[in-house]
Amino acid sequence: GYDKYTLYASILGAIIGISANLIFTTKFAAIGACITVVITEVFVTLYYIFVCFKLELIKQYDLLMLKKHIVVSLPYFLLCYIPKLIFDSSILGVLIMSIVLSALYFVYSQVYILKNEMVLHAYNKLLK
Repeated sequence: GYDKYTLYASILGAIIGISANLIFTTKFAAIGACITVVITEVFVTLYYIFVCFKLELIKQYDLLMLKKHIVVSLPYFLLCYIPKLIFDSSILGVLIMSIVLSALYFVYSQVYILKNEMVLHAYNKLLK
């Protein structure tokens, strides 16, 4: 029964992706393509959230947790931007530092902010 929603999400993503590509890729080249992907993913995700509410698959508690996850995810932008400022000419340096910082922040956010049970269990096993 949910296949039609996946089809609608794909159509929405294709329309937004093609439109945004025409606008951003012609002006900003590779960066425009990245902007297009982000815009498309945001709209498709918002569509899926809307569908989940419409079908009552998300409860109020889940919405609060979703908001918390979104807020906790915002620093990832900085964790990928700061290495670009430090290693401006080294793509490999930016990539490695971004991965390391993101991994450290992921563990920190999951263990100390979100208190994710699965990550906490793995983290405690790792410390023993």
